[in-house]
Amino acid sequence: MEVTQRQMDILRAAVKIIANQGFRELTTKNMAKELNLTEAALYRHFKSKHHILQTLLNYFMEISADFLNSINAMQVSPWQKVELFVSNRLQFFKDDPDLSIVLFSEELYKNDPSLQEQLRNIMYQHRDNMTDLIRQAQAQNEIKTPIEASQLYIIMIGSMRHIITQWNVSTRNNDLIKEGNKLLSSIRTIFEYNDSHK
Repeated sequence: MEVTQRQMDILRAAVKIIANQGFRELTTKNMAKELNLTEAALYRHFKSKHHILQTLLNYFMEISADFLNSINAMQVSPWQKVELFVSNRLQFFKDDPDLSIVLFSEELYKNDPSLQEQLRNIMYQHRDNMTDLIRQAQAQNEIKTPIEASQLYIIMIGSMRHIITQWNVSTRNNDLIKEGNKLLSSIRTIFEYNDSHK
């Protein structure tokens, strides 16, 4: 999916409005004001507000898919790939904190089945890839716990989402990356991580 620079500007303006003012304030009038454009100019790039949100989710899904493909091609262990994924997500949201608020916003999707489906596809993309890597790590004895890989994934992603939400709620005063590294260290212990392969 190709996104023009002007479309990207509009997407960023939409994210900023939702994160700082709420979804109800995402209007063509407010976006036009944010970008110093006319409302008619916005419609030359997107057909509707719904189209903007669809494009935003598609864009995020493509970025995620590209990164997952890149780590899967790396010559490192399965668990190291899992750690790279978690670290990348934390850095991604640290660099673009408003986007984390938008993607985690239930209000944005609850009345729109098509957006819900897009978000589910992103979640399933992450879940399937990471669960497979966790299974590989278990098979190679990097992770020694017999708990199902799907449950370990929920523990890991749920914890990661919690620290991102906590970071946003606390007005980003703490160091998200430092907290993420502490989380990974704790997860290694919970999963009975075995680093003897290194």
